[in-house]
Amino acid sequence: MKFFVFLTFSSLIILPSLSAHPTNPDNLKAINGKVIDAETGESLCGAEIRISGTNIITYSGFDGEFELKGLSENQTTLEITIISYKKRIIRNALLQDNLEFRLFPVENNNDPTPAVERNSKG
Repeated sequence: MKFFVFLTFSSLIILPSLSAHPTNPDNLKAINGKVIDAETGESLCGAEIRISGTNIITYSGFDGEFELKGLSENQTTLEITIISYKKRIIRNALLQDNLEFRLFPVENNNDPTPAVERNSKG
Protein backbone atom coordinates (compact mmCIF):
# COMPACT_ATOMS: atom_id res chain seq x y z
CA MET A 1 0.00 0.00 0.00
CA LYS A 2 2.82 2.43 0.81
CA PHE A 3 4.36 1.75 -2.58
CA PHE A 4 1.06 2.51 -4.32
CA VAL A 5 0.70 5.82 -2.45
CA PHE A 6 4.33 6.70 -3.23
CA LEU A 7 3.88 5.85 -6.91
CA THR A 8 0.68 7.90 -7.18
CA PHE A 9 2.17 10.89 -5.37
CA SER A 10 5.35 10.75 -7.47
CA SER A 11 3.42 10.65 -10.73
CA LEU A 12 1.32 13.65 -9.68
CA ILE A 13 4.47 15.69 -9.13
CA ILE A 14 6.78 14.44 -11.88
CA LEU A 15 4.45 14.13 -14.88
CA PRO A 16 3.15 17.74 -14.90
CA SER A 17 6.66 19.11 -14.58
CA LEU A 18 7.80 17.06 -17.58
CA SER A 19 4.99 18.34 -19.77
CA ALA A 20 5.61 21.97 -18.79
CA HIS A 21 9.06 22.00 -20.40
CA PRO A 22 9.57 21.52 -24.13
CA THR A 23 11.24 18.17 -24.70
CA ASN A 24 11.91 18.59 -28.39
CA PRO A 25 15.15 20.56 -28.88
CA ASP A 26 14.03 21.44 -32.41
CA ASN A 27 11.36 23.73 -30.88
CA LEU A 28 13.94 25.70 -28.91
CA LYS A 29 15.66 28.79 -30.28
CA ALA A 30 18.65 30.93 -29.40
CA ILE A 31 19.45 34.59 -29.58
CA ASN A 32 22.91 36.11 -29.60
CA GLY A 33 24.40 39.47 -30.22
CA LYS A 34 26.47 42.31 -28.85
CA VAL A 35 25.80 45.13 -26.39
CA ILE A 36 27.54 48.43 -27.19
CA ASP A 37 27.61 52.04 -26.03
CA ALA A 38 25.33 54.01 -28.36
CA GLU A 39 27.56 57.10 -28.28
CA THR A 40 31.07 55.63 -28.51
CA GLY A 41 30.47 52.24 -30.13
CA GLU A 42 32.52 50.54 -27.41
CA SER A 43 31.59 47.04 -26.26
CA LEU A 44 29.85 46.85 -22.89
CA CYS A 45 31.09 44.07 -20.62
CA GLY A 46 28.82 42.75 -17.87
CA ALA A 47 25.46 43.86 -19.25
CA GLU A 48 22.59 41.70 -17.99
CA ILE A 49 20.37 40.29 -20.74
CA ARG A 50 17.14 38.81 -19.36
CA ILE A 51 14.03 37.30 -20.89
CA SER A 52 11.33 39.44 -19.30
CA GLY A 53 9.29 37.68 -16.63
CA THR A 54 11.64 34.69 -16.35
CA ASN A 55 14.84 33.70 -14.61
CA ILE A 56 16.60 33.19 -17.97
CA ILE A 57 19.61 35.51 -17.74
CA THR A 58 23.03 35.86 -19.28
CA TYR A 59 25.73 38.52 -19.20
CA SER A 60 27.75 40.07 -21.99
CA GLY A 61 31.41 39.10 -22.10
CA PHE A 62 34.51 41.28 -22.40
CA ASP A 63 33.73 41.82 -26.08
CA GLY A 64 30.09 42.75 -25.34
CA GLU A 65 28.80 39.52 -26.88
CA PHE A 66 26.15 37.25 -25.35
CA GLU A 67 24.04 34.19 -26.14
CA LEU A 68 20.78 32.92 -24.70
CA LYS A 69 19.85 29.32 -25.56
CA GLY A 70 16.78 27.16 -25.06
CA LEU A 71 14.16 29.81 -25.79
CA SER A 72 10.67 29.25 -27.13
CA GLU A 73 9.00 31.53 -29.67
CA ASN A 74 6.82 33.23 -27.05
CA GLN A 75 9.84 34.38 -25.00
CA THR A 76 10.61 37.48 -26.99
CA THR A 77 10.81 40.45 -24.62
CA LEU A 78 14.40 41.25 -23.66
CA GLU A 79 15.56 43.50 -20.83
CA ILE A 80 19.15 44.75 -21.07
CA THR A 81 20.66 46.55 -18.08
CA ILE A 82 24.06 47.73 -16.93
CA ILE A 83 25.13 50.30 -14.36
CA SER A 84 25.28 53.91 -15.67
CA TYR A 85 23.20 53.12 -18.78
CA LYS A 86 19.48 53.36 -19.51
CA LYS A 87 17.67 50.05 -19.22
CA ARG A 88 16.58 48.86 -22.64
CA ILE A 89 13.45 46.77 -23.18
CA ILE A 90 12.92 45.17 -26.58
CA ARG A 91 9.48 43.72 -27.21
CA ASN A 92 9.02 41.13 -29.96
CA ALA A 93 12.78 40.58 -30.18
CA LEU A 94 13.78 38.50 -33.15
CA LEU A 95 15.25 35.13 -32.17
CA GLN A 96 18.28 35.26 -34.44
CA ASP A 97 22.03 35.70 -34.53
CA ASN A 98 24.30 38.76 -34.47
CA LEU A 99 21.92 41.34 -33.08
CA GLU A 100 23.40 44.62 -31.89
CA PHE A 101 21.91 46.45 -28.93
CA ARG A 102 22.95 50.06 -28.28
CA LEU A 103 22.60 51.41 -24.76
CA PHE A 104 22.60 55.11 -23.93
CA PRO A 105 24.42 56.46 -20.88
CA VAL A 106 22.22 57.80 -18.11
CA GLU A 107 22.33 61.60 -18.17
CA ASN A 108 20.28 62.07 -15.03
CA ASN A 109 20.51 59.38 -12.33
CA ASN A 110 17.01 60.33 -11.11
CA ASP A 111 15.39 59.20 -14.40
CA PRO A 112 14.71 55.43 -14.20
CA THR A 113 12.58 55.43 -17.37
CA PRO A 114 13.72 52.60 -19.66
CA ALA A 115 14.01 52.84 -23.42
CA VAL A 116 11.21 50.59 -24.76
CA GLU A 117 11.12 49.32 -28.32
CA ARG A 118 8.95 46.98 -30.38
CA ASN A 119 11.65 45.02 -32.23
CA SER A 120 15.36 44.16 -32.14
CA LYS A 121 16.84 46.09 -35.04
CA GLY A 122 19.61 47.69 -33.01
